[in-house]
Amino acid sequence: MDRLYKDYQHRGVEVLFVYTKEAHPGENYPELFSFEEKMERASDFRAKNCISRPVWVDGWDEYAHKRYGYGPNMSFIVDRNGQVVFKANWTNTALLRETVVAILKAEVDRAKGHPVALFTAERIYPGIAPVEMYIEGLKHNGPTALLDVGVKHIIEQRRLGRI
Repeated sequence: MDRLYKDYQHRGVEVLFVYTKEAHPGENYPELFSFEEKMERASDFRAKNCISRPVWVDGWDEYAHKRYGYGPNMSFIVDRNGQVVFKANWTNTALLRETVVAILKAEVDRAKGHPVALFTAERIYPGIAPVEMYIEGLKHNGPTALLDVGVKHIIEQRRLGRI
């Protein structure tokens, strides 16, 4: 995502991360009890993951999280008019890049006087589940986070070749 940010920020594309809350709190990163803790957690997250793009922190009322979708790793593209033109229930940088390129091309075509229409599409995008990365994130939060999602089940399903 940082690469996408660096590649297109000169074209006015903003790529940011919205920190909402810990999906699976644990001993190292427990449930949040104040907005100050939330700000600190977002800062820790940015440093741990070497994020260079802007990180916004959702309000204590979780307004953005509730308004745009309550998933843990969702992605959106909001156009210059504030309209959501892309929404995915799991972040996929390749899909985001493809959509940004198409939107920027449409802007150029429109500036040249070509008629441009926006169409909606819904599709399933199969991908390999990033199980190892997911488990590492849970380990970082603490043992309770691992138990929270039943990692033993995930590991067994992976061993059996089901995921």
